Amino acid sequence: MNEQSIYGSSVNEIDRIKNDFESKRPFVYEYQLECEIDKRYRHESFKKPGTLGYGVYSFEINGNYPFKYVKKLAKKFSKKNGDRYHYYCLSILSQIPDEQLLDLTRDDVKLQISEYRDKAMQDIVSYERNINPDSHMTPQNEFDGVLLELYINDLKEHGSNILAVRNYTYTPPSPFGQRSYPLSYITNGIELSFRFGSERLIRKLAKIEIKEVNDEKI
Repeated sequence: MNEQSIYGSSVNEIDRIKNDFESKRPFVYEYQLECEIDKRYRHESFKKPGTLGYGVYSFEINGNYPFKYVKKLAKKFSKKNGDRYHYYCLSILSQIPDEQLLDLTRDDVKLQISEYRDKAMQDIVSYERNINPDSHMTPQNEFDGVLLELYINDLKEHGSNILAVRNYTYTPPSPFGQRSYPLSYITNGIELSFRFGSERLIRKLAKIEIKEVNDEKI
């Protein structure tokens, strides 16, 4: 599958990814669910998985979500990390083999993961308790992230190596300096997450600088 997507973040993170890619180094950090089941983990140093698991998240450009719209969406995400007047995005061209893409926009894939969730629920809950030992409610993104990490690890044990995850998601607008966002199950785009080892799938990276503050100007 050939994909074009946009990643939004701070200039330091954009430059790191671009430099690592051009230097033939992995640009996606390798994270794992390091906490053992039924053992409290020092979660202050633990990287929690996002909705699509661990990886570098980008917004997909396609017929339903054109470049201008996706660029605006990436800018909204980058506001968390960028300068008030300067936002940076990274245009990504990739070629992902079907067998290495976990595509949750497909009904058959969603059914497989739903069945796996039912079987592995106890393991998922145990990991979640280690990640959030003082919380009575698990955030949806962390629950789904743990589920996908366990599912991908299970696939790996059976010979499949997933390097990217794709799904419909909701990315809320983020006023500058705000880090608490409302949640919604109504999608506003498709995210494509590149996992550790996915650098060989990338064909081209291009840095985009956005100076305008008003979203309508981009």
